[in-house]
Amino acid sequence: MKAEASTMPSYKKSGLFLLFVLVLTGVSAQTHTLDSLKKVLPSTRSAAYIDCLNAISQEYYAINTDSAFQFASEAFRRSELSGYRKGMSDGLNNLGSIMRERGDNNSSE
Repeated sequence: MKAEASTMPSYKKSGLFLLFVLVLTGVSAQTHTLDSLKKVLPSTRSAAYIDCLNAISQEYYAINTDSAFQFASEAFRRSELSGYRKGMSDGLNNLGSIMRERGDNNSSE
């Protein structure tokens, strides 16, 4: 008897391929959004600038928490200086999420 090579069923191969395509599509869309936000950032002012910093922080959250932290910190700092309460709230929310992701629950509170 000839030993048959163990192969993955075709439906599993299709599922893995679909997952791979979805991951690549998500990364591509995220990069496109980040690029767009970074391009708009220099031309925005005051509250819109802070909102853009927070949006960039949120986009970075899934791929690089260090960058997300930097943008959220800058958004919070600028919001605090200008008294922009929504920007402060969004910045603190982003910082809390980042710290929770890093496992620092005390700081996330």
